[in-house]
Amino acid sequence: MTKVRLLSFACSLGLGLGGLVPGIASAISFDISWTGANGYSMTGMFSYDDSLIGTGAIDETDIDSLMIEGFLGGSSLGSWTLPAVTPTGFNFNFDTNTQTFIVGGSSSSASGQRWNVETGASGLGFNSGNPNQALALDGVYFTDSIIKTTVSTLTATPSAVPVPAAVYLFGSGLIGLAAVARRRARQ
Repeated sequence: MTKVRLLSFACSLGLGLGGLVPGIASAISFDISWTGANGYSMTGMFSYDDSLIGTGAIDETDIDSLMIEGFLGGSSLGSWTLPAVTPTGFNFNFDTNTQTFIVGGSSSSASGQRWNVETGASGLGFNSGNPNQALALDGVYFTDSIIKTTVSTLTATPSAVPVPAAVYLFGSGLIGLAAVARRRARQ
């Protein structure tokens, strides 16, 4: 094969695969932030399938991942990652239209949050019910972390989205086609 044909083949392959390879980011991710009383705070992240964007309220059955870490005065208190099997009593509610957590009702209702706070739980937990929000460790609440749900600081911010593989392949294909066109123009 001549160099031009080989380059043309490589470009075609890149362009073809670019349309076939699914994007790396089939989920949308959000960073979590919460500030409680007396120097307590929490950060974390969660994700859900991007097909749910703009569909309204989702719950624990719809999320792909959740990880949280709690802090007191900047020092880590502990962390927790949602296991592969959803634990009993776990409750998660998020509005994909407004990109906000749903809070204000009972922690076990469709308008509350209950993350790893059951008796016997291991690791960090968070609870948002009526009337309070608080952190817990190993199922025991930090009562001095409590804030009123009416002044909730629980927020979700879209994470940086990785560029799908298809974009890279498509881009390399375009660069290759430009090189072929330039070479042909010189001949």
